[in-house]
Amino acid sequence: MNTQKNFLRLILVAMMVLSFTGLVLAQEKGQQKPKVKTTSEMKGIEGEISGMTKRSISIVYSRDNQKGIEYEMLLPFAKEGIKVEHKKNLSELAQGDTVRVSYEEVIEENEQGEKKEGRRAKVISFIRAAEKKTDSQALVSEEPLTLKGTK
Repeated sequence: MNTQKNFLRLILVAMMVLSFTGLVLAQEKGQQKPKVKTTSEMKGIEGEISGMTKRSISIVYSRDNQKGIEYEMLLPFAKEGIKVEHKKNLSELAQGDTVRVSYEEVIEENEQGEKKEGRRAKVISFIRAAEKKTDSQALVSEEPLTLKGTK
């Protein structure tokens, strides 16, 4: 009699486990991944290197000297690597050099209309070296300064 009760309990537990498993699988099938529309476009920008790290480059592409405004873009390097033209490698590029950067702009848009943008630099073309800056004469005074100030 006890063995029959234990056997019935075992069957009942097995049926409950299988039914819960079936419900979970049905819910997973019902939840499809949202569709994402991806567009990719190659673009280019030309400007002066304002900074560079192991993983990215920052380019000043426009200046408004009257207002004192600079427009700058930070471009991370592509995961597959970066190609350098007219120089041997990235270490030969310096701050102030003028370059042209070709980058890939990827825009992902989901069903709700939310957009996610990403840019990755692919090619850096060297154009010209930074201008050599000479010492400014405005900083050099002909008269020595005294503790009393200027005359």
